[in-house]
Amino acid sequence: MTGLAGGSVIGLSAATLLLFNGDIMGASGIVSTTVLSAKKVFNDESQLWKPVFISSFLLTSSLMLGPSAATDVLVEANAMRIPYPSDAAFVIGGMCVGLGTKLSNGCTSGHGVCGLGRRSMRSLTAVLSFLSSAMTTAYVTSPAVPWSSWTSFLRLDFSDYGTADDRASTSLGFFFTSLFVVPTMIATARTMNKTNNGNDNKESKTKNSMSKCSIAAVSGSMFAAGLAISNMVLRSKLYGFLDVVLGIQNGDWDPTLMTVLGGAFVISTISYEFVKGYGMLNLPFARETPISICPSKEDEKEPQFRIPTNKVIDRKLILGASIFGIGWGISLYCPGPALFLAATGDKAMLLKWIPGYLLGAFLGQ
Repeated sequence: MTGLAGGSVIGLSAATLLLFNGDIMGASGIVSTTVLSAKKVFNDESQLWKPVFISSFLLTSSLMLGPSAATDVLVEANAMRIPYPSDAAFVIGGMCVGLGTKLSNGCTSGHGVCGLGRRSMRSLTAVLSFLSSAMTTAYVTSPAVPWSSWTSFLRLDFSDYGTADDRASTSLGFFFTSLFVVPTMIATARTMNKTNNGNDNKESKTKNSMSKCSIAAVSGSMFAAGLAISNMVLRSKLYGFLDVVLGIQNGDWDPTLMTVLGGAFVISTISYEFVKGYGMLNLPFARETPISICPSKEDEKEPQFRIPTNKVIDRKLILGASIFGIGWGISLYCPGPALFLAATGDKAMLLKWIPGYLLGAFLGQ
């Protein structure tokens, strides 16, 4: 039930961003664009919602939910055959996730929640590709297979894993969060000052941008809450799902992630019924423009839904999604949970996975 409930909250997060702002809640795209194109994003009021979304997500993860939401009892007790990723696994895994999501233009949220919600065959192909490669990688690199010595460099012994206090630093998490929050607050204050410049058209655009930022803040907070409620920040849950081969053989496979995606998919699908041209029911009151955005006097058709229209299924998509899955299978984390843990001060995420992810995203540009 927690998986379904958390997935529904994640779906509501995506639906809120879509219906009110007209934007897609693709975690990997939002993060990589904000960091790798920071100057453009922070100086373009139409894109300011992206760092606001991330800042709200991080603040919710670190202050409201905190490290307790990321405490994995099964991992701490060494109760299952859950691997303990080494430094190399975090760096390589993060880099593969960054490169793969950039090549395939999406991750579990962009393709798995938003893309499947609008019945995109391109997203379905990506989801099948990264799930199959992640499950295959988790099996191949499992410590329980006969050839495990060949992949031992990707794992630590439990005795070398350290305590929870050794692996996390609350102050480091707050510092990481502030790297997004502080410049976002400065950029937001600068943008708000533009509402009094006497130019009605520019003032209308600025008000729209501020409205988008408010909605993005709500969406980002809901996304973090959904991950926590569904326990998708816990390695035992993530590996319990990816370890499908040995899990089924041993009778302890964990399907929680499927219920999370299922709950998010249902809400996301419903939200697209209210977007003209994307619903199956063709509702007469489906919207052509986002709810919170008002057209400027300069162009009545200005605010549109920014929904991907690319339908091409090619080698780049499949290769990128597969590389993402490999990284997910090695490190056991995808962008949303990794960012959540980074906000709580997880040193492996902050010092290894995140840098690897950003390097991979940079190479994938």
